[in-house]
Amino acid sequence: MWRRYAGEIANRANAFTGADATRPATAALGASDCAKRYLRQRRRREERFPSGLFADPAWDILLDLYICEAEARRVSVSDACRASAVPESTALRCIRSMIAHGLISREGSMSDRRVKYLVLADGAREMISYWIEETFG
Repeated sequence: MWRRYAGEIANRANAFTGADATRPATAALGASDCAKRYLRQRRRREERFPSGLFADPAWDILLDLYICEAEARRVSVSDACRASAVPESTALRCIRSMIAHGLISREGSMSDRRVKYLVLADGAREMISYWIEETFG
C-alpha cells in the first residue's frame, strides 16, 4: 500500500530539489512511515499491559535506526538505548549482539570522541524493508 504513494511523493519532492528519484529512496520514504506507525502502536500497547511483557529491544533499536536513517538523522548509542524502552544495560547487550551479528556498526563522532553513533548495515536495512513490505504492503 505505501509503495503506491511513496514514488509519487518522492518524485514531487525531487522536482523541487532537482534530485533523481531512485527506488531505495522512494521505498525508504513510505517504509519509514510504516515503521513509525508500527513503533507508535507498540508504545501504546505497552501503556495498556504490564511493563516489560512485550519487550523486544533489538527490534525496536533496528526500527528506530531505520526510521532515523530515512530522515537523515544520526542515532547515538544513548539514543538507541532510550528507543529500546528497556534498561540501559539490556539495551547495551542487544547492541553488542547486533554488532556481533553484523546488523549494525558503531562509528565515532568527528566532534566529540565520547559520542558513538550506530549505523544500520545494508543487509539489515534490506531485511527490514522486506519485512515492512510483506507486513504492510
